[in-house]
Amino acid sequence: MTLPANRDLWKAQNENEWQRLYRREHRSAGLTFQDICGDLSILQSMAETHDVKLCAQAVLYSQWIRVWTLIDTKSFFLRNKSSSKHVHSLLLIEAQQKDIYENLKEMQDRLQHIDAFPPDSNILSEFLMMSSHVPLQDIQRLAGRFGLEEAQSILPILCSWFESENRNYATWHAGQVLKAARLIPPTQLHGFHAIMIYHACLTLWTFVVLSKSAPTVSSLRDSGSANSLMQIQSSIPAGKSDAPLVVLNGEESPEVRRYLFTGHGTLALDMEGEFGIVSQPTIISTTMSDIFRKNYPSKKHNMPSLLERLVVLMHDLSQTLSAFLDVSSHQGLNGDHNVL
Repeated sequence: MTLPANRDLWKAQNENEWQRLYRREHRSAGLTFQDICGDLSILQSMAETHDVKLCAQAVLYSQWIRVWTLIDTKSFFLRNKSSSKHVHSLLLIEAQQKDIYENLKEMQDRLQHIDAFPPDSNILSEFLMMSSHVPLQDIQRLAGRFGLEEAQSILPILCSWFESENRNYATWHAGQVLKAARLIPPTQLHGFHAIMIYHACLTLWTFVVLSKSAPTVSSLRDSGSANSLMQIQSSIPAGKSDAPLVVLNGEESPEVRRYLFTGHGTLALDMEGEFGIVSQPTIISTTMSDIFRKNYPSKKHNMPSLLERLVVLMHDLSQTLSAFLDVSSHQGLNGDHNVL
């Protein structure tokens, strides 16, 4: 696959300028997509002849197949723990995950160094790193996408994720997705960008659900339900008052690095000068809504219907969780895990 030409070629004012630019590009012909995938440093010498930013973005998108294969493999593994090859499979998956994550981090560092890392590449990079640490299909099941029965059955699997280090990395990069989203130029946030932001918020929502000793998804849907199929007790210390503040959409800090390795910290989002604690469910939906609406500040540009629907969906999920937590606090679920 040949590489895209420099954007100046498409903006040529006349035939003579186009021919001059074309000849300049032709001198470096022969480079392919496979070449830059193997060595990103090549991009540094291509600025005059090729669309470096588009090339870099294409390389990032090519990593999705690796991330999705990892997600699919981990999902299958978590559903087949009784296999005699359990330990061996776990080691292989962890090695694959480490390789993908380190490769994505290296790509991010290299692209930033050669100034080929616009906001839409940044958000994609963070989304890929988040996705390599969270079962995307499973958190959608928990949110009710595939029905109540599927949501209830997925809880034990998500418990395994919640108790692992993957939770820490997933929530951190989810916050970084939200940070990158604010840098997208006005009216340019749509389509896949919106989906990435929604999944980042859904990852944080799932974290809150599992950290609040939520007995059942049916209780989240109907806090007056008398039936309970599953009980989950949180093991995270994030709600403790002595835990340091970890600003997920802020800069990396010693507190962040400590959280990644230990899970110790009170997760928060920077809401333009004020910090909102993630354990307050409405903080997540408010942040997503604010990102979308500020990307479409003018009445001349209506927010796309997809973004409007995602705002409503995230708001409903947050309100449902908030209502459940209110009922839980009144029923004393912290001491008695029976759903009333």
